[in-house]
Amino acid sequence: MQKYDAVIIGAGLSGMSVALLLARRGWRVALLEQGRQLAPLIAGFDRAGAHFETGVHYSSCLGAGEVGRFFLEQLGVEVAVRACADDGYDEIRLLPTGRNFKMVCGRERLAAALAREFPAERDAIARYLARVRAAADQSAFLHAHRRGWPRQGFFEPRHGATLREVLDECFRSPELKAIFSTATFLHGAPPARVSFAQHSCIVSGMFDSMWEIVGGGRALVAAYRDALARAGVEILLDTTVTNIELAPDRTKLIHIRHGAPLSAARCVSTLHPREFFQLAPAGVYRAGYLSRAARIPETTGFFCLYAVNRGEKIYANNNIFLLPDLDFDQLQPDGEGTPYYLNFSHETPQTASLIAFVPPGQTLADRHSPAYRAEKQRTAEQHRQRLAELSPDVLRDLRFVAAATPATQRHYTGYSGGYGLMHDASHVNILPVTKLPGIYLAGQSVVAPGLLGSIISAFLLDKIIGAEN
Repeated sequence: MQKYDAVIIGAGLSGMSVALLLARRGWRVALLEQGRQLAPLIAGFDRAGAHFETGVHYSSCLGAGEVGRFFLEQLGVEVAVRACADDGYDEIRLLPTGRNFKMVCGRERLAAALAREFPAERDAIARYLARVRAAADQSAFLHAHRRGWPRQGFFEPRHGATLREVLDECFRSPELKAIFSTATFLHGAPPARVSFAQHSCIVSGMFDSMWEIVGGGRALVAAYRDALARAGVEILLDTTVTNIELAPDRTKLIHIRHGAPLSAARCVSTLHPREFFQLAPAGVYRAGYLSRAARIPETTGFFCLYAVNRGEKIYANNNIFLLPDLDFDQLQPDGEGTPYYLNFSHETPQTASLIAFVPPGQTLADRHSPAYRAEKQRTAEQHRQRLAELSPDVLRDLRFVAAATPATQRHYTGYSGGYGLMHDASHVNILPVTKLPGIYLAGQSVVAPGLLGSIISAFLLDKIIGAEN
């Protein structure tokens, strides 16, 4: 039986980051991944002679001296980045009014651009941006690169005002509220359900700078792979965990589908929490905790269409958001109320991803359903037709070559919700520690979605383990 100081289950961004941090302690670390490659949802895929991004489109805080760059340097992950388009990284199309707005980098530039569009709300815009910064400044981890920063908690349960309540308090314009709500697309919790503090921690850095990783997701995964090799982390691909057993001497036995179990002093799961609950040994959680966790809502799933840009125009800005309703809390994940998110790559040929919400529990979450294939084709055609109605200028340049459903995501991650569990202001978040010493959780459901949230969850856990030792 192989013995390790730590076994990490799941080789996404969180799992790879945890493995690097624990290996830095001189520990023998194994990283288990059920797929056949590291971070399969991040690396993207090739189809029809083109490469498609599936996970990393852009990120804040990756510039020199910024906290995301600091974390990558601490991990030994070496990637090149470039600033997003200067004239706007997101184009927000407010379809009910016909107004288009581009989100520009730099807090002052953004405030000035918004004030030109909404002059009557100039002062409110400045106050709102300052309020976002003040809320994010309460996070110690978002300022981990600054010496002497006060040591407050990070993404602690915050049950203050929701984003919806703050937007209603600050602004009169429904259009302005919609613009500031658009980023909820990036974490899956609508304005009425996410706390303003949590939302601010996720979006505050976006108001300062936005970055692309040169080479996209596959370059990021390659950089992690090199760092893991240098750190001596043992990577076990195509390895599915069936259950975790607590041995009499308190070591953890990680049983896998094919092969002998692994023994570890510590076990870290970066799986979806509900999947981990099925694997965990008895006694990790009390019944009351599991009952509360079962009530945490799942984020809405995604239906994705992938296309090659065959037109002469190359889209320089990363994303286009198509909003058929100005109230994000009223946007429906099917039918005519579906919002759309279009991402354009910097690959040659240029590729695009069209992402739409899918209601939870649909046929599209089960690849084995008899109706799955027909429903996938019907839904793909429905979204193509809808895009032709909402944005014909974009559709005429796109040749669709592939589609992915929540069941596709489930195949790689074990869950079909877009970002896993929702960070809902009315529910307690999943904790990184468990009742049994040496068993931990990390990942998007613990801290926050996205590249930065995934990485920070690893650093948070490393701090906890360091304090325990």
